[in-house]
Amino acid sequence: MWTPTRNIVTVENPIEYQLRGITQVEVNPKQGLTFANVLRSILRQDPDVILVGEIRDAETAQIAMQAAQTGHLVLSTVHTNDSAATISRLVDLGVEPYSIASSLNLVVAQRLVRRVCNDCAVPAEISETARRMLRIDPKVVHVRRGAGCNECRQTGFRGRLGVYELLPVSPAVARLIESGSPESSLRQQARAERCANLMEDAVSKIIAGLTTPEEVLRVVQVFDQEPVPVVAIPPAASAQGFDASSAKYSNQAIPPPQLRTNKALVVDDDPDLRRIVRTMLERSGLGLAVITAQDGMEALSMIEIERPDIVVLDVAMPGMDGFEVCRRMRADEQTAGVPVLLLTARDTTEDIARGFRDGADDYVVKPFRSEELIARIRRMIHRTYGDIDPTLTEVEPQRSSRVV
Repeated sequence: MWTPTRNIVTVENPIEYQLRGITQVEVNPKQGLTFANVLRSILRQDPDVILVGEIRDAETAQIAMQAAQTGHLVLSTVHTNDSAATISRLVDLGVEPYSIASSLNLVVAQRLVRRVCNDCAVPAEISETARRMLRIDPKVVHVRRGAGCNECRQTGFRGRLGVYELLPVSPAVARLIESGSPESSLRQQARAERCANLMEDAVSKIIAGLTTPEEVLRVVQVFDQEPVPVVAIPPAASAQGFDASSAKYSNQAIPPPQLRTNKALVVDDDPDLRRIVRTMLERSGLGLAVITAQDGMEALSMIEIERPDIVVLDVAMPGMDGFEVCRRMRADEQTAGVPVLLLTARDTTEDIARGFRDGADDYVVKPFRSEELIARIRRMIHRTYGDIDPTLTEVEPQRSSRVV
């Protein structure tokens, strides 16, 4: 909260809301006002609270960590899939694990889901597929969904609400970060400390009648696997406005949600290279269904329709280059967390820095070795989605090859 004795400074791109009593600086790279340069200047004013709109590069990450270590409260955002993945992202940006462990206090992951319209909400049954995938308690028979009215323009939804996952950096979590433990270990420790994940918080909002199962399956990453624990009814569910036991039954069941598949999108204007990378990924043993696009505009259309789990993206393409595709993906909340690997012949320091600045997770220069590319993609999938199914094996043994 702002007070006359508290100096709060923000670095934003762009400034969306003017806030009274807060110094707000807008980033303008053409004038040399980058996140890193502005943040460095702000520190000379000895602020109490600093808000950095987004940590995009190594320099901004380092300065933000140094500011946090010198007594400033630093708030910022990083594009990742969940709270544990934030640690890996900061390490990838060049921040030392010991610096993260000593500087970071809390990581909050957020997704926005549509809120059920209160004017047309009716009880509805839960499909068995949704119940299994979301691990909903069998005692929960009905949830709420909007039938559609003039207030919600026949959509059944009105407004949005947040779904959150908190990862407090406790002493145990800090030790795991310092030792370079994988994301899976951080998630296990968070579970041991009774921290709810995104799916559990989303299910609690379904039970409270605030959103629907299909909306959660659309927004929150859910893995369909057995055996699974069951999310029980929270004690406060009925107090939040929906009592399932007193609701009238509805004959209209929720349609079964679409199961998520593991897809890789390969984008390159060279048809031969598209074919080579596609074959390579299909035989990699990663269990990926590979789709392709020949330019940036086609890639964005396919990303919106197919929702790939990982994108292998060329930079130099006609019409829209890979940098612009990457920027647009990061600007869309639906694709902001999808890992992107830039595969290109552009190997200058400026291009590589620009790729990471625009949101790429990795950068591979052509010509490349097939083993290296597969290893990097495997690492990105593991870092983002967890352990790869050990039952997956290579379709054909791959010999060492260098692809131009």
